[in-house]
Amino acid sequence: MNLWTNQKLAGKGKKKVTQEQFMAYIGLEIAMSFVKLVQVKDYWTDKMFVQQKDFQSIMSRTLFQEIRGSLMLHEPSMYDHNIAYADPLHHSRNLLGHFLWNSGKVAVPVGTSALDENSAQTKARCSAVTFNAEKPDKFVIRLYCVVSTAQTYIHSMMDNQSGN
Repeated sequence: MNLWTNQKLAGKGKKKVTQEQFMAYIGLEIAMSFVKLVQVKDYWTDKMFVQQKDFQSIMSRTLFQEIRGSLMLHEPSMYDHNIAYADPLHHSRNLLGHFLWNSGKVAVPVGTSALDENSAQTKARCSAVTFNAEKPDKFVIRLYCVVSTAQTYIHSMMDNQSGN
């Protein structure tokens, strides 16, 4: 992913990122899911009660946004417009498949299983997003999981494939 992201950055005339910077970016994305603020710029603000010095000390906001705007999760030559148009989650399909493959190696269904709908809150702009004004999380991507009633394992997971 770092190689593909660097190729995209170079195409924009931007400086390439090191492996350490790329891993710091991933860490900041994970940290942002725990420390919820309204806008990305709020993680780098100096305002009282909001400032996050850890984010500021790891990398600049500009570098973070350059990486985020150029992040490639799949090889650029694998892009097919027809598939991308039909599958709203085409950009992360490989990552989702990797997660499911590894989950399936560990999780073995025992006893009764159930189909469960799960919603992942998002600010993404894609056709997979569902809006429901009556829910606490207004914008979500719906996922459907087969889960065990005896253990808390996910045996398989799929999205709604909206657009197909």
